Amino acid sequence: MGKNILFWPDVYKEQGHWLPALKWAKDLKDANNEVHFMGIADCEEIVKNFDPSFTYHTIFPHTYPLGYTDMVRSNPSNRWKPDHIWVLACAILNKEQSKDAGLNDYMSQEAQEIRMLFTDNSDNGRIPDILISGYFTSLETLIIYNIFNKGNFNKNILSTTFLRHPTQYPHVRAKENLKAFTQEEQYKLMNIVCNGKKTKKEFFDYPEITVDEFVAPLKEFTELIPCP
Repeated sequence: MGKNILFWPDVYKEQGHWLPALKWAKDLKDANNEVHFMGIADCEEIVKNFDPSFTYHTIFPHTYPLGYTDMVRSNPSNRWKPDHIWVLACAILNKEQSKDAGLNDYMSQEAQEIRMLFTDNSDNGRIPDILISGYFTSLETLIIYNIFNKGNFNKNILSTTFLRHPTQYPHVRAKENLKAFTQEEQYKLMNIVCNGKKTKKEFFDYPEITVDEFVAPLKEFTELIPCP
C-alpha cells in the first residue's frame, strides 16, 4: 500500500529548492503513493506548472500573501521573518492560547489550519505518513516533529538541494535561525513546542532543555541530497 507523502521544499519561492522535489514527487506518485505539496501562495504555480494533478495546500496566506515574493525582491534581506515560526509553534495551542502567546487573529487562524493539515484525516487521508521538507526549513521541520511526530523519526526526511559543507548540518542550520530570536523568545518557543506550556505565566519559564538539546533530534532525521 502506498504512502501519503507531503512535500515542503522551502517556505519561499526558490526554484532551486522546489524543482528537484518535483521529479522526485512524480516518481513517488507513479509508484502509487499519494503526493501532496504545501507552501505559500507564491509557490503554487511552480508545482501546478509541473503537474496540475498534485494537491497543493496553501499555508500562511496572511503572513505571506500572493505576491509576497515580488514585493520583497528588491530587498531580499527582508524576506525572512519569524512570524511563520510562531504560527507553526502555536499549532499546538487552541485559538485563545495562541492569542495569549502573541498571535493576532490572522496568525491564530493560520496556526489552526496547520494543525488541521497534520491531524485531520477526513480529506482523502490527508495526514502525511512522511514529511519531506527542505534543509532551509530545518527549524520549521523540527517544530512540526515536536508537535506532531515526536519519537517517530521515520516520518521526516530532509531534502538538501545543494552540496553542503560537511559541517552544515540541519541542526546547525536550525540553531542559526534561532539567532533571529532573543533569548527570552527562544525560551518561549521551546516552552510551547517541547514542554507543553500553554499559559501566559508559563511561556517564559526557564526551559527544561537547552538550545542544543532542542535541535538535537535533527541529527536523527534522514537527509537526502537530490542535486546533480
